[in-house]
Amino acid sequence: MASLHILNIRRNSSSYETLLDSDRQSVRSLESSVRASCVSSDSEQTLHADSVGRSRPDLKRIGFGSQYVPLAGGNLAAGIRSGNTDSLWKSWIPPVLKEARFVFGDTLASGPSANVYKALDRVSGETVAIKLVRKGKRDARVLREMFILNELHEVPGVVGFAGAFQEPEPKLFAGPAKWSGLVLEYSERLPWSYLNAQIDLAGIQRYVHQLLSSLSHVHSMGIMHRDIKPQALLYNPTTRMLLITDWGHADFVVPGKRYPTQGVSSAHNMPPEYFLDVEHYTSSVDLWAVGCVLGSLLFRTSTFFKGETPEVQEQFNVIVRTLGGVDLVAYCKRASIPAFKAERLLYDPIDTYHRQAWQDRVTPLNQSRITPEGLDLLNQLLCYDPDLRPTAAEALRHPFFGSLSTAN
Repeated sequence: MASLHILNIRRNSSSYETLLDSDRQSVRSLESSVRASCVSSDSEQTLHADSVGRSRPDLKRIGFGSQYVPLAGGNLAAGIRSGNTDSLWKSWIPPVLKEARFVFGDTLASGPSANVYKALDRVSGETVAIKLVRKGKRDARVLREMFILNELHEVPGVVGFAGAFQEPEPKLFAGPAKWSGLVLEYSERLPWSYLNAQIDLAGIQRYVHQLLSSLSHVHSMGIMHRDIKPQALLYNPTTRMLLITDWGHADFVVPGKRYPTQGVSSAHNMPPEYFLDVEHYTSSVDLWAVGCVLGSLLFRTSTFFKGETPEVQEQFNVIVRTLGGVDLVAYCKRASIPAFKAERLLYDPIDTYHRQAWQDRVTPLNQSRITPEGLDLLNQLLCYDPDLRPTAAEALRHPFFGSLSTAN
């Protein structure tokens, strides 16, 4: 196999500026049907460029987006600039729906804080997804999640939000409402294992381009997802649309604000900032997670940084064994991070960790997906230093996506 020399590629090449507009126009066009059937699991169809990037259904036709509740006192941008976002969403009330309106069906997903069900809306006759929050988890973060989804109602690739219903309370209860269920856009999803096994290079380009395009919109509004992972990305093979879900950990990017570093991301996609307790982080954490998704697709592996256990120490060692210790030391010095924060998590002295060559991961099964441009983008996204990672908008202009300029 030819040497996989990483090209020195300029991130801001103007020749790829048109990718943004073409992709956004594609994801905004309408499909004629909301209900789409998933490709059967035994199909041998390869997911190529034409299988990713088509339009989503007309959400307003089924109530999503038309239920948008504008802010009563101020706007989001002003709240972020002032650092006063809490006052915006904590006083906000989402569209209120009755639980009896819906007929619950199959369980779509189950997690520690909520279950997601497929359901039928008796009023519209449409299929929706309902996220039922477990008792004990129905706190203010649920309202923040709904508020963020409400604000993102026009962003392509973000799951639609129609409203919520409340937990029944005694008549004398005078405290804040506890929201027990979120009514969301339903989408058939192709299992990650099947998608990753069947997708080709052009499909990977389109898939990741869609993800970055949506995140570019989201980040421009001062919002970060903080838990990007394959399980949060719903790919519908019929509509060819990628939807970002699981917004429970999303938050606003407020300059100077301290954020928690534990419990806000799945273990396999945690960025170095979380391990090193860097509390002043930004939306760059999402770009690291995109790098994990891209790495999994390029090298055809279910999880890119997969330790023997999900423990924090094991996960950090997997990252440093892959990316080496030299750049980690440089990042800690530049960001004034005490060396012990990294050393305490490592099994061996930091200078014994050497960067793994990407060629070592190439196999006959994944070699058709590997290009110098793809590995260059992977290097940029999986960078210890968040200030050196590209933004979503910059990543969209990377030459890895060059073939998309003539794909639509």
